[in-house]
Amino acid sequence: MPRIENSMYTPNITTYTYPGILSKELLQKPKIDTPALSALFSVRNGVRSKEQLHLVAPLTSVLEKGTAACIPSYSQAGSITGKTLETGLFEINLSWCKKEFQGLLSTYNVFGDDPSLVGDGLSGYELGGKLRSLILDEILEQARQDIWKIALFGQTEFTGSSVYSTIDGLWTNYLDNFASYCIKPVTNALPNGTTSVLNANQARDTFRDMWRGAPILLKQQFASGRVKLFVTGSMWENYLTSLETDCCTEGSWKLGQDGARTLYFRGIELVPLWIADYTLENDTNPYTGLLRHFAILTIPENNIFGVENTSDLNNLELCYDCKDKTTYIQGEMRFGTNFIHCDLTVIAY
Repeated sequence: MPRIENSMYTPNITTYTYPGILSKELLQKPKIDTPALSALFSVRNGVRSKEQLHLVAPLTSVLEKGTAACIPSYSQAGSITGKTLETGLFEINLSWCKKEFQGLLSTYNVFGDDPSLVGDGLSGYELGGKLRSLILDEILEQARQDIWKIALFGQTEFTGSSVYSTIDGLWTNYLDNFASYCIKPVTNALPNGTTSVLNANQARDTFRDMWRGAPILLKQQFASGRVKLFVTGSMWENYLTSLETDCCTEGSWKLGQDGARTLYFRGIELVPLWIADYTLENDTNPYTGLLRHFAILTIPENNIFGVENTSDLNNLELCYDCKDKTTYIQGEMRFGTNFIHCDLTVIAY
């Protein structure tokens, strides 16, 4: 009987790379956090297209010297001016086809033995399960970022991305009124290059100048705790560094050790808008190369965010088409921004 030799398969370890254990999870990259819109704005619901804001001018003096005349002279008792809050239409139009995703996901064994990742729906192709939740959460989170970008930096005269040219954002409204000295500007000397950096203590010096030059009407709001400093993350970090490097104090040592989640300047809370840094550094927008670091000293009630329906900001409609086996994801919203009174805001940029 012929002898059968035992044989063993020996892999060529010089050409074979062990892929590791295949994960069955979809790992999302974190997005830039955005605060609630109410942090910077007074949100007005029910603004369909335009809303006329009625601004009552305060009386400056009502007393006058008495006279012997039987019929005194009379002056107009106050005045009302108008300002328009105008909204623009924004849409979300996306689609999802299971077949297009399935090849990629199967390559990495994402489906594996966990059928809940993709629900079969009525036909086996409808978006469902964990993947549905993941995709919808991702869309809504990105929509929140887009809303903040446009609310801050929209400009109807912008010739680039059409989404930025739909409405005038807060900075456009501020700077339009800066020319006539409606909004109080402290400085426009902060560096504006996309990759520019602030000098040592520049944020703290800027905050001092802003408070020193603020209108009395704004300063008196401090007692109510309503005044806040809305700043780019770069200004927040520059100010934190100033506090850390203050010589020989226990507080500066502790900041260097522990850091800080909340900062204050003379009792005024700093609110970092990291979405502004991300946009000004990475997005082609109306203020690319013109604005990089900024601070806004104001009360949130003085900034208006008008929206047709606040629920539209978080709602998506899904429609499955069995003909092309595709789920269509749609959303629609109208919103716009403006500010109310000139002497309740100071800007630095």
